[in-house]
Amino acid sequence: MDKLYFPLFIDLHGKDILFIGGGTIATRRIKAILPFADAVRAVAREFSEELKKLAESNATLSLEERDFNQADIKNAFLVLACTDDRELKSG
Repeated sequence: MDKLYFPLFIDLHGKDILFIGGGTIATRRIKAILPFADAVRAVAREFSEELKKLAESNATLSLEERDFNQADIKNAFLVLACTDDRELKSG
């Protein structure tokens, strides 16, 4: 089977992709990247209902409902901040 590539033209298969945030923007971006990745994690205090339903039906996506911790990025290949929390973005 041919691999699909995310439009950044990088192979995301076998890579850990981390999203920080669980709202509208994170939902849209996670939906866009799921077809191209084998493992997508998201960390947020809250997740949209759409994202929760998506995680229930998609084994590639795991949601961790809690505060972000710097250690979360340790093994991540790609980290995407999708939050409007200015303190989190700059910290």
